[in-house]
Amino acid sequence: MSDNSELAIYNPSLMPIQKVEIYNLLGQRVQKYIEISNEKEIRLPVYEYASGIYVVRLFSENSRVSKNIIMKK
Repeated sequence: MSDNSELAIYNPSLMPIQKVEIYNLLGQRVQKYIEISNEKEIRLPVYEYASGIYVVRLFSENSRVSKNIIMKK
């Protein structure tokens, strides 16, 4: 894993995040994070995957947020 392989999450409202998951476009979960710190900016290490579009799902107590991201080598 290179030093630049990370996912940055900006959380200005300090929403408590329970878990974060990354999925490929086939719907397969490729990475899961639990015990997320409650900070304004969260940086999570990401394994190296093939270049492409992935879906990041963020889970809190009351909501779920999904965003598409592009990973490239």
